[in-house]
Amino acid sequence: MDNWQQSCPAQVFCFSHPSSWQNQQASIVDSTAGMLTGDNLVMRYDYGINADNFSRLKQARRKAMEIDGYQAEMLIDGNLVALYVGKVQYVDVMQNYMALSMSLEFSAQVNLELAEKVFNSVHFNPPNS
Repeated sequence: MDNWQQSCPAQVFCFSHPSSWQNQQASIVDSTAGMLTGDNLVMRYDYGINADNFSRLKQARRKAMEIDGYQAEMLIDGNLVALYVGKVQYVDVMQNYMALSMSLEFSAQVNLELAEKVFNSVHFNPPNS
């Protein structure tokens, strides 16, 4: 798992992950979304106004983080480790913020170190002026 690569969906943001993870088809409605699969996990991400804030995870352990200078929250609930960055870029025409949700769902033991390494690799690309 020493071989990592960077992915930059629609050049909006980038993150690093093990090169063995494979892109999968994902249903995309109004955002930049995707899914990757690896050994014993599925990773999902969604960058848009309606990104999942994981409010359904009422019993999750929560940890405040800073991702690329933005306030974020990591949530741990069973076999799911999730990241939510709520206010990334304000969109005037929508009068709302773009947000990023990212989750790793493990089918075996949760690897918190792996999740944090992926989450901490996230960086956002500023929009073109």
